[in-house]
Amino acid sequence: MQRRKFIIGAGALASGSAAAVGTGAFSSAQAERSFSVSTSGDASAQLALEGIDGEYVNDDGVGGELEISFNNINSNSVTGINELFKIKNNSSDSVNVWGEPSGPYADRVVFVRNGYTNDSQATLRQSDPPTISADSLNAESDNAAVRYTNGRVGKNSGGRIEFGSGQSWSFAMIVDTRGISTDETILNNVTIYAANPDELE
Repeated sequence: MQRRKFIIGAGALASGSAAAVGTGAFSSAQAERSFSVSTSGDASAQLALEGIDGEYVNDDGVGGELEISFNNINSNSVTGINELFKIKNNSSDSVNVWGEPSGPYADRVVFVRNGYTNDSQATLRQSDPPTISADSLNAESDNAAVRYTNGRVGKNSGGRIEFGSGQSWSFAMIVDTRGISTDETILNNVTIYAANPDELE
């Protein structure tokens, strides 16, 4: 199986909020922020993408594209959104999946498998994920359903998640905007790759 990828990003992610303007990019001058999650090339035949959260997900992955919108990304805080989307391996082989974010503060955004348990298959990142304290999230909110170990997201994560044939995982997104000005772009895009484990040895 050849390496395949999903692409997240039809704009950029920024903190803060104000009046909406008519552009497709994220900025502090927008009350609504959106980006797309889509498959690239023939990846849609191998990896299915499905939106889960009806509040944030505007499309259901039909045609290999998913639109995710946020009315607010809080400034100077840690925000977590559970079960944004699900990835399913439709192929007959196991695949390893990982993500590579890009943007000025890409190290402040992490996608974690829902029901995070601090194993090596938890964080959808190739490199070290950001250090985000679980205490920063409101324990009374729905976001607390993303579980943490030792108070940190991504601790000891291997970065790649193995999907067996027919297996699927749902993912949450966590953004740390502490110390970032409200007019600064955080994330431009995220490319999510999948490859046969044998190709990665």
